[in-house]
Amino acid sequence: MPGHWQTRLTGSYVHPEGFSPLQLDLTSPAASLNFEAVRLVADKMRVDFTCGRDIQNGYYQDAVLRGEFMLSKRDRIEMQSGYSIQLSQLRPLDLRWIFATQRTWWSALTLNYNLDQTSLTDISLDMDWTPSPKWRVQFLSGFSDDFTTLNQADIRITRDLHCMLAQLTYSNSTHMIMFGLGIKAFPSNSQTFGIGSQGQYFESNYGDSY
Repeated sequence: MPGHWQTRLTGSYVHPEGFSPLQLDLTSPAASLNFEAVRLVADKMRVDFTCGRDIQNGYYQDAVLRGEFMLSKRDRIEMQSGYSIQLSQLRPLDLRWIFATQRTWWSALTLNYNLDQTSLTDISLDMDWTPSPKWRVQFLSGFSDDFTTLNQADIRITRDLHCMLAQLTYSNSTHMIMFGLGIKAFPSNSQTFGIGSQGQYFESNYGDSY
């Protein structure tokens, strides 16, 4: 029922036998037990807790707590943290504030906090703005824990040219300015946006699946 906790305990057991010439059919023995508790209030909040044990390999899965809280129709707060039963240590706490309009604006402020060391480790600000159907501005940034150092700043401006796209990209980590022109089906340099000294920038949202 909405507003109440719902719990589920699931178990799985796999013991393959016989032989198959197809690699896709090859599986390993597996046995696991998983617990999930969810509290959902429509258009207001969702909190879920998960944990489990891999019986076959003899280790505990992380106990993970996730939450999503709607502040209004345009903004929400997401959080995630956990505890490693196997290592007896807390996992980092991720907090994110997202503000978005229906079509023209999306932004997210993310804070990563190390609970074991009681210190703020990373701050990032992302923005995606579409001022008109022909223009789009994207911005990715990462700051030090005291906001004094800009570790990463990438900006990309895209212009819709009917059947083609023109893109102007700047990255402070690579100190490069790039201009690309390509057809819409094959954008010229979209894969390079967000690449810094530590690799490809990536931030997932609550509930995303990959």
